[in-house]
Parts: sequence; C-alpha cells; structure tokens
Amino acid sequence: MCLLQSWYGLNDSKVEDRINDSLSFSYSCGMTIEQVAPDYSTLSRFRTALTKTQTFEKLFASINKQLEIQNIIVKTGLRIDASVTETPLRPKGKTNFKVTEDCCADQAEVHKEYPDSVDKEGTWLKKRGTYHFGFKKHHVTDNEGLVLSVLTTTTSKNEITNLEEVLETVNVVLPKDIPLKADKGYQSKKNVAILKKHNLKNHILKKAVKNKPLTK
Repeated sequence: MCLLQSWYGLNDSKVEDRINDSLSFSYSCGMTIEQVAPDYSTLSRFRTALTKTQTFEKLFASINKQLEIQNIIVKTGLRIDASVTETPLRPKGKTNFKVTEDCCADQAEVHKEYPDSVDKEGTWLKKRGTYHFGFKKHHVTDNEGLVLSVLTTTTSKNEITNLEEVLETVNVVLPKDIPLKADKGYQSKKNVAILKKHNLKNHILKKAVKNKPLTK
C-alpha cells in the first residue's frame, strides 16, 4: 500500500479506496477480491513504524535495484518534489504546556504535551492558510514518474535546505548531465552548487527577486 500511494500520489484514505475498488491495486497487494484493505489509520501507523526504523528508504532502494536490472528505470532526467502526509493521530482539543523552570536564570523552557493517542513524531505545518499535522515526503522520480527514492522528514523541514540529503537517497547509478526539475522552492545558490557537484543540469524553476522580474 505504501508503494502504491507513493507511485500514484495518493493519501492514506484514497489508496485504501483504490485498493477496495481496483482489481489491479488489490492484486498488487496480494489480496483476493473478497478481502478488504486495511483502513487508513492502520496504514498510517505502519508507515510511521517504517519511518522510525528507516526501513521505508531501504525498501525503495531494494525495489529500484530490481527495476534497474530489468532496465525499467529510464534515467533521462530527475524530478524532485515534497508533499505533506497527514496522520490521523493528530492532537485534538486543547494543548497542554509543560514548563520547566531554570533555577539559574529568569527563564523557563516550554514543551507541548500530547496524550499517548497522538503521533508524537509528527509536527505542524501551515500551508495556504490550512494547518496540517504529520510528515513530509521528499520524492525523487524519473521523467516517467517512477519513484527512485523517498526521504521522510517532519513537516517543518523546509525542502530548500535538504536537497543534497534527498539526492543521496537515490540508490541507482545516474548518468552525468541529466536535468533535475523542481519547483522554485528549491532555488538557491547552495542548491545550484549541489547540482554541479552531482553533475546534474539545473532545471529548477527561477524565482523573481525585487527589481528583477522574470523574463519570458
């Protein structure tokens, strides 16, 4: 289920629906037509367990090696993007705060306290005016959309700061001078240098800056 949702860009509830509705999806999971897919909350807890043990990335590496042997991976270019994966085990109601007094200074450290039912590995992110709680998946795909690697971080991790970390998760041999495409959120001087280091062409979208609008 985790592989299918990564390959097809589905959230937990949608991949559950597709498996229950599509014979090809259910057969891919080794299920018969009479069986019902695990619910989205089960998938979320399972993915969290894989993330904590770093098994998710190892799984993709193993599968991609098999695809590479069969010449299924077409390495003519890369695409990189980040998406938020919400967890149903999010905080509900009022948040309590634990305050630890510092005896040596006039200050205190404040921590949020969540009940055991909350996934404490998740973090909050505000995107387009909406709050999300969970994780961020950083995907690297080829031009055909085949997922080469996935890096899981907290939602608060800004994608502009971890391009090299994401590229290092790609466990297939890449040809030199192939283009890497990404949205303007990845555009920075540091990332331009990283692409040169990895012998990749910079096809990251440009950002307009003050007094320098983008040209056609």
